[in-house]
Amino acid sequence: MDTFNYTGVGSRITSEEICKVFTYLASEIATRGGRLRSGHADGPDMAFEHGSPLRLGDGSGYNAPLGREVYLPWKKFNGRRKHYDPFGPETDQDNDDEGYYVPDGHWPTYAKAEQIAHSVIPWWDKIKPSHRRMHTRNVYEVLGMDLQQPSRVLICNASLDGKGEPKGGTRTAIKVAEQHAVPVYNRQKYESDDTFIEAVLEFLVKYHEFEATKASALLKKSTTPNQKEPNHGTSIDHRTIGTQPGHTDPVPNDNPSARDDRTEPDAGASSALVVTPDAPATTGQTHP
Repeated sequence: MDTFNYTGVGSRITSEEICKVFTYLASEIATRGGRLRSGHADGPDMAFEHGSPLRLGDGSGYNAPLGREVYLPWKKFNGRRKHYDPFGPETDQDNDDEGYYVPDGHWPTYAKAEQIAHSVIPWWDKIKPSHRRMHTRNVYEVLGMDLQQPSRVLICNASLDGKGEPKGGTRTAIKVAEQHAVPVYNRQKYESDDTFIEAVLEFLVKYHEFEATKASALLKKSTTPNQKEPNHGTSIDHRTIGTQPGHTDPVPNDNPSARDDRTEPDAGASSALVVTPDAPATTGQTHP
């Protein structure tokens, strides 16, 4: 099974009905080889976890691909008692906890992750160390452990302000996703659960079709010696198919424009290239 990463997050103030949708989507995406990246917060994070197996495929043995990549801001966050430290001593490892991680200063990528978080949070210097850890862990939820593998898609539920910007802590993950051209599907931008589910699954189908076409072209090229591939002057970036913005962690309550309930409007939103399913590419804010 070919595997890929996706991010599943959202505001803690999310209805039980929408959380059930996320659990369903997680199970469907897992059957397609999707590995969840999330943050173990209440609400959508947990809903995605509940639908995601620890191992993909038949789940037999430690050789099966991981089905979860969950990043905690600190040890024992939200009741999680154990975690796996990929950079710790081998004698301290427990494969049963592989898939849950606590990024911190001993990770070789942590300083870079902090820089990325800082780049999307104008009030970074004013927030508490604990909140910085939350925002930094959001970076890993989108870019992965080495910060070099952006998720294929970010799926979330996040309230929007009048300008179409996500409110609260969801903003961090969305801005990082936008920086790296990761499509974002926000339940708040859809009229019903059915249309939302259809849009997400349609994106995944289109991506797989593109990948299959690309693989076929590569195979043909490798079996046809001395024949040059035509150059059409353009290439397709699957991550620009159907973008919409959102995330999950609280933002600092010591900034009036960023409250801890994840539903307050955030200031300082940056412009980004965004493509929505029903609108042409535009530079700037998205529209609900």
